[in-house]
Amino acid sequence: MTIDLLPATGVRLPGPLPELVFGMSEQYARRVLAPHAALSDDFVCGTDWAVGFDLPGCSITLSASDGGGLSIISLSRRPVDERVACPVAFQGVDVFGWPAAEIIEALHEQGETVQERHSGTVWIGNLHLSSAPGPRTTASTRKKPRSAPRYVFDFACLYEPGMLSRDRRR
Repeated sequence: MTIDLLPATGVRLPGPLPELVFGMSEQYARRVLAPHAALSDDFVCGTDWAVGFDLPGCSITLSASDGGGLSIISLSRRPVDERVACPVAFQGVDVFGWPAAEIIEALHEQGETVQERHSGTVWIGNLHLSSAPGPRTTASTRKKPRSAPRYVFDFACLYEPGMLSRDRRR
């Protein structure tokens, strides 16, 4: 029951859900998802439409800009969901829930070019991964933590190929 991030195509959802491909229309996305998930109208700044739905442990939003078909797929971990979370994988590496440094290392070992922008945020082509710091625990509130907080990725955003280069020309 894995969600696979496919940078050139879109996202493969666990069966029997459909594969979500870049360029699909809002109407088509709604039609193929409706039998499997409760859909919501979402808001994504700068887009023409956005549709959201939940899978175990994960919220997914589909959106489009420039009056076209699906161009942005975002996924975020839902830690309050009591169901076993669907792994979110890129190149066979589960990108949610593990230390970000380990994920980056695993992707480097597979030959991926991972560009770290600042602590907790990376780009791999048209895939953006970001993280939130884990809770800090100290023996006393007056002492500094002994180590930096553990970062895990909890948000992934996959952009249609070429979309980011179009945005940079504006």
